[in-house]
Amino acid sequence: MKFLDTPLMPEQAAARMGWFIRLRWLAAVAVPSFAVAGRTLLGLQFAIEPFVLVAIVIALYNTGFLLLSRRTRPQGKWEDRFASIQVGMDLLVLTILMHLGGGIENPFIAYYLFHTIIAAIILPRPKAVLQVLFASACIA
Repeated sequence: MKFLDTPLMPEQAAARMGWFIRLRWLAAVAVPSFAVAGRTLLGLQFAIEPFVLVAIVIALYNTGFLLLSRRTRPQGKWEDRFASIQVGMDLLVLTILMHLGGGIENPFIAYYLFHTIIAAIILPRPKAVLQVLFASACIA
């Protein structure tokens, strides 16, 4: 086993999963806030409703992740799958937000990098590489 492939201790992994779920609540509030700010402060012309809908979807699937994490206490392979599903869902939603917000020209495209860093912290190296490939496909 290589140094980079050292698994997290269960309590460390659970703490990181909890942190990831808490961070997603911030995203659920930030998405419509940025949309309203862009429309009112910057005068950008786009519909706010899709962004509100995406924020509701984020809140709903995050609620599911929260309940699932409290009920099952993910461990071992399930823990890696649970984290992979969370990162994957976030990348899909981010791709939708990028499309709604102007595509490749959107300055928030840097959030793909944040998600790949989070994947590298939470997941074992081979699964993190798969998430990076998925993020690249989403950007394309």
